[in-house]
Amino acid sequence: MAQAFINRKMLTWARERANLSTSYVALKMKKKPELIEKWEDGSHPVSFAEAQKFADIANIPFGCLYLDKPIDENLPIPDRRTIGSRDVDISLELRDTLTDVMIKVDWYKEYSAEVGLDKADLVGKYNKNTPYTILVKELRSRLLVSIPPKSGKWEDFFTKLTKEVERNGILVMKNGVVKNNTHRPINVKDFRGFCVADERAPVIFINNNDAKSAQLFTLIHELAHLMIGESAISDLDHNNKSREEQLCNAVAAEFLVPEDKMKDRWIDDSDWEQNIHSLTSFFKVSRWVIARRALTLNLITESQYVSYVAKINDKSPGGGGSYPRTQKGRVSETFAKAVVTQALEGKLLLREAQRLTGIRPSKINEFAQKELGL
Repeated sequence: MAQAFINRKMLTWARERANLSTSYVALKMKKKPELIEKWEDGSHPVSFAEAQKFADIANIPFGCLYLDKPIDENLPIPDRRTIGSRDVDISLELRDTLTDVMIKVDWYKEYSAEVGLDKADLVGKYNKNTPYTILVKELRSRLLVSIPPKSGKWEDFFTKLTKEVERNGILVMKNGVVKNNTHRPINVKDFRGFCVADERAPVIFINNNDAKSAQLFTLIHELAHLMIGESAISDLDHNNKSREEQLCNAVAAEFLVPEDKMKDRWIDDSDWEQNIHSLTSFFKVSRWVIARRALTLNLITESQYVSYVAKINDKSPGGGGSYPRTQKGRVSETFAKAVVTQALEGKLLLREAQRLTGIRPSKINEFAQKELGL
């Protein structure tokens, strides 16, 4: 077999970047761990096919193995996640998801300027010193939804809110895997969401493996970040000390569960867990959201909150929906319409449209008609 004259140091970098052991790589490649080690230290040749498979396992482009040194992988947006005082690890899934989203941001930014779309005026309209009540008031005037919703379920409320956010020029992308790879799920413990505060291509990305009702909180939290002009990988933990995170948490809490309505319906002499159960149905949000709202309003103690959220299990409903409909949510309906319109007008290659939307060229017309109404 033809030998691959790659940079062996890049093998080690790729494996460690993906947090893989030599034993794991050996198992996937059906080789002995000692051989993987020899590939990496340069004492044994590696074939072209073997190097390609190594790259696939490590989830990197094959060409990276020929580089002189590792590429600069500084995150393009601030990371606000912490556990106590310790920074959270940056997973390969997060890196690759961010890279994919930034590619879409770059494309949409250029498209937006070319076709003369208005900039999203909500982005950067305020700053981190703005009282959360001002931000909530702005959102109440912009997002035409009833709080609490008059009918429907969590999913209906989330769908309505998403459409309202996109109506204000902000792309909402929801995905539970890296790109379209169902073998690479995104763990909720890794991150719930992030946002990119670009005036022409602002994006809110939501981890679709989270409960729909929890995604409501993430959506408004990220929207608040955009309003203060800040891109961020967010931390929704109630103990986060960052001024920005505390502000965005306060905006999401007050928007979804207004203090006055919460206190009016809270029965002091009732079992507090029963209060949470009834308020969940009333506000169409998760038990987690109601519990943390009760905590911030001093209706329950922190120990009660911590023990309660540890035992509840508000998971997202699994599966459902066709692939085209799933893709529309993954890339944002607004973004999908822009890409598909350009492709149908011959201004964008069909294979480029596939790269951006995940829809095969032969299915673009059907996708445009059935999912996008074009």
